[in-house]
Amino acid sequence: MNIYPLPLMLGLMVAQYILGGFPSLTHAIAHPIGLVALAVGGFGLILMLISFIGLKRRNTTVDPTRSPDVLVTTGLYRISRNPMYLGMLLMLFLIPLMAMRPRPLLFTLVFFLIMNFYVIPREERRIEKIFGSAFTQYKKRVRRWL
Repeated sequence: MNIYPLPLMLGLMVAQYILGGFPSLTHAIAHPIGLVALAVGGFGLILMLISFIGLKRRNTTVDPTRSPDVLVTTGLYRISRNPMYLGMLLMLFLIPLMAMRPRPLLFTLVFFLIMNFYVIPREERRIEKIFGSAFTQYKKRVRRWL
């Protein structure tokens, strides 16, 4: 079964909103944790965008169900093998922090578990078949998340 990370993240954010609510922006920024939430969510969005641009510039797919044409190891991919997914994970901290409620963090954990133990391993097996030792060496140098 193919799982698309972006719709998964968006669906989990909707679930967070339903479970935890979402305060008004003016209410959220009146508290320091609201500012932290905006910074974390904003940083996550920036990571996603820069990662997307990095893949597009190298003319390879951003579709996790397709095989890549190029092994991208530059830019953010020097620091993390999955910077786009890291950005999505950070985005999933936005609502729980802004709502100042811990229960919606369960959906953040669900995203991490699905990505770390299902989606990413499937992708990495496919990438390893295509790029062989180049990907194996890359895995030794760069961590999955950070």
